[in-house]
Amino acid sequence: MGSSCGLPSLARDCRAAAQNVHEASCTDAAAPMAALPAALQFVPVDTASLLSGSQQGSDFSQAASSGFLNEVLPFCCRHASTCWTCGSLDRPVLGFLWALLPPYLERASAIAALAASARGPCQALHDGQRLRVGHLHVHPNSLAPAGPQCPLPFGGPKSGGCFSRISFAGLVSVKFYLPHLISALWLLDGLARSGCCRSLRKIVDRQCRWLPRTDRLENLDGITQQRCAALADLLGTALPSLHTLEGPVFSLLLRARATVRRHKDAADPQADLASTAAPGADTQSMGCRVEVLQLLDLCAVDLHGLWEPLYSKLQRLILLNLPSPAPGETTMAVSKFLPKAPNLEELQLDFQYFDPSLWELEPLDELVSIVQKRPSKIRKLVLEWCRLGDAGVDCVCQALARHTRQPDGISETGGGVEELSLAHCELRDTSSVCALLATPGLALTKLDISSNGLGDCQARRLAEVLPVSNVKELLLRDSQVSIPLPVKTKWFWGS
Repeated sequence: MGSSCGLPSLARDCRAAAQNVHEASCTDAAAPMAALPAALQFVPVDTASLLSGSQQGSDFSQAASSGFLNEVLPFCCRHASTCWTCGSLDRPVLGFLWALLPPYLERASAIAALAASARGPCQALHDGQRLRVGHLHVHPNSLAPAGPQCPLPFGGPKSGGCFSRISFAGLVSVKFYLPHLISALWLLDGLARSGCCRSLRKIVDRQCRWLPRTDRLENLDGITQQRCAALADLLGTALPSLHTLEGPVFSLLLRARATVRRHKDAADPQADLASTAAPGADTQSMGCRVEVLQLLDLCAVDLHGLWEPLYSKLQRLILLNLPSPAPGETTMAVSKFLPKAPNLEELQLDFQYFDPSLWELEPLDELVSIVQKRPSKIRKLVLEWCRLGDAGVDCVCQALARHTRQPDGISETGGGVEELSLAHCELRDTSSVCALLATPGLALTKLDISSNGLGDCQARRLAEVLPVSNVKELLLRDSQVSIPLPVKTKWFWGS
């Protein structure tokens, strides 16, 4: 199909394509699906450039998008039963719909899965004149053009942008890249207040750790900080299916929650946290509801925002890009939080760059001891990029070995950490690791010591002790080892 046409002729050709589909449907119920590819030949526009506007500018793209979506797509929605009930992605109409939708709206496989699970094909595609989607990717150009706004425009997605064409009723996950903090808060508040995101399970803030937002909580006024703290609770109470939160914006919400709580405590030192919590807050707040919590740019004080007594649903806690000053203080804050998450199975810590000599070994020993001892259920401990050094790794290994659990009669081991990662920890001497592996009853089955500059001399010491351990898989990526090892070994990051 060509790419040159005027706007009036484009709209006319779109209507002609839709009319051809309609005439075919009058004689044969299955005909629209077969007639659609031929009908689209009347429209002299490449669908790949139709939405991008790269060839003829944004005005051309907007008119072309409007013509297709308003003239042709409604016929697809009304006459798609033959295609959607078969569940095949190879049908022509599916390829056409995929070409129409921008990448941040939906994947074709997700549309098909949603259609297959819906009561009818039209319900899957069409919901109150809006396209129903399951997975939403939001970028700055997804939003409506900027206009007069209050300092913090809470209230969520309004008309304009991609939100004017989609329905939130079937939304399962949202991923967004919004460099401005105000836009991220605006989106989260809108999702929570929409009243129709009952099936939303996962929200991911994709702001890169190497390019953090310049907006900080400290730069917001007191009223805005209170609204951020309220938003942290609203995400839990208004989204009953939510179980995964990832990204730096949630660290900020917890920081706001901790700040507001600290101010209340200063005003009334006798206040009891449990008594001042809203009824049911221990089961409905953001932290208590989620199963996976991945926080970026977290500070030790941010964990004070998780002040409820119990987080029984939390299974994975991933704390990335932790601050380099005072790593011991951050480690102690994590240690104090762990007893609140009795069902936690995975813990990951990742620090910004600092010298390994700055580690305070006593808080590190306490953290690993809590992880290894009963009643902890943590099976996976990831300390990569923690820059422990030989002294820090020795501290970790001694704590794990000292608190190795005795067999309980059900399994050969008594439980404890089964997967341990010490990658990127500036390890030079494997003596402490070898001593750990030789510990009787140790539950460890997978060990990652990648990117530590280990050579053949250290690898030979590992080869001697690995057969007497329970380790079944060893990761030595980006290493200088050239000798074979007696267990399954991964040498490359892509393997």
